[in-house]
Amino acid sequence: MINELTNAIATEIDRVVLNGSGVAPQPLGILNLPVNTAGNYNYASRSPNVTFGGPATWASVLKFEDTLDNGAQVHNLDGTYGWVASGDVRLKWMQAAKVATYPEFLWEQPVDDPVFGRVAGRRAISTSQMPAGTVIFGRWSDALIGTWIGGEILVNPYLRAIQAEVVITLNLFVAVAFRYSSAFVSSSDSASQ
Repeated sequence: MINELTNAIATEIDRVVLNGSGVAPQPLGILNLPVNTAGNYNYASRSPNVTFGGPATWASVLKFEDTLDNGAQVHNLDGTYGWVASGDVRLKWMQAAKVATYPEFLWEQPVDDPVFGRVAGRRAISTSQMPAGTVIFGRWSDALIGTWIGGEILVNPYLRAIQAEVVITLNLFVAVAFRYSSAFVSSSDSASQ
């Protein structure tokens, strides 16, 4: 049961880091950060969006990293650059060839790693925590997740005793912030066209 509760909390933290609304008590997630317009790089806003305008191509995938480079996001060697996408993007990109005459795809899924794929040489993962057609590329060490007071588990065997049920409440205080919001770039249209 502890593993189930821990997994539920981790899933919710992932969701708010990616897509939190910012309406209290929920933190503001990457997809809801303000977005810089093309050519502007305010560090408190996400890098300018990449527009596919049709099916994803190798050139449009490379545009994500180029967008971060243009914003003076120095590629530190912490190894945290990577992709997160919705499941439909992963499925589409696994079928989309980089070059029409060569059997290499936008999303490669190594046989020895059932969790992480590879996009443009960087780690990639898909999750149902992302809205359909959405993809984010970024330096994940810039996503700061703080917790304090630890987790609190309250067990109440009396509230629903008549139904022979025990109510378990788990509380964890979490704050989400971004060192540089501009270390992340997303698509402005569907990446799974």
